[in-house]
Amino acid sequence: MIHSFEWYTLVPGINKLASHVAHTLLVVTVLLTMALLANRRLKAAAAEVVPSGKLSLTNFFESTYDVLLGMMEGILGHHASNFIHLIGALAFFILFSNLLGLLPGFAPPTDNINTPAACAVVVFLATHYYGIKAQGIRYFKQFAGPIWWLAPLLIPIEIISHLARPLSLTLRLTGNMLGDHLVVTIFVGLAASMTTAIVNGPIFFWPLNLLTPLVPFFVMLLGLLVAFIQTYVFILLSITYISGAIHEH
Repeated sequence: MIHSFEWYTLVPGINKLASHVAHTLLVVTVLLTMALLANRRLKAAAAEVVPSGKLSLTNFFESTYDVLLGMMEGILGHHASNFIHLIGALAFFILFSNLLGLLPGFAPPTDNINTPAACAVVVFLATHYYGIKAQGIRYFKQFAGPIWWLAPLLIPIEIISHLARPLSLTLRLTGNMLGDHLVVTIFVGLAASMTTAIVNGPIFFWPLNLLTPLVPFFVMLLGLLVAFIQTYVFILLSITYISGAIHEH
């Protein structure tokens, strides 16, 4: 536990849950609320010929959808639209979970290994499900390799390789978010200690208090960058795994 205080400890019933479970419920609730509001606004604006130029929740989802679909089309081709729901849900959940750790009193659920592991298992199962759905029994030929007499050697290697994928996704996301969350917390505490030391010191040191907020500020910017990068990496690898499963070659 990195934070000394977290919001969910004040909510009856919720405070009995583990930290990552409580924060996961919060992220899911926020995302579902945003999706329902955006859906209502889309239906209300369906008759409009010219879309609004203002920044809104609907525009945010539409822009994110276009970015995700464009990235997926570069790897999945015309199959991209079939997987936008899965990839979009993972992208929003992981991104919002990562960003949650930048708020005081909150912890990112992705810094607990259980949450990234759950996302990685979903990707793992979906990869093989869509592979079998697209290719049928021929999907399992990839495990044997192109030469039949190498199959006894290649099958164990391929099985280990596929099992390593969810492990890699889990450890990469968990390690980076845990480290980032810890660094942000340490530097925020360092800035608070610096402020106390300056106030208790000579009066001519007091103007230095204007600089102490810059210490956590740059670390927060780094944390923001890490949150987006780790979401991008997780999603990119997921798309790549699915692409390798559904394409016969």
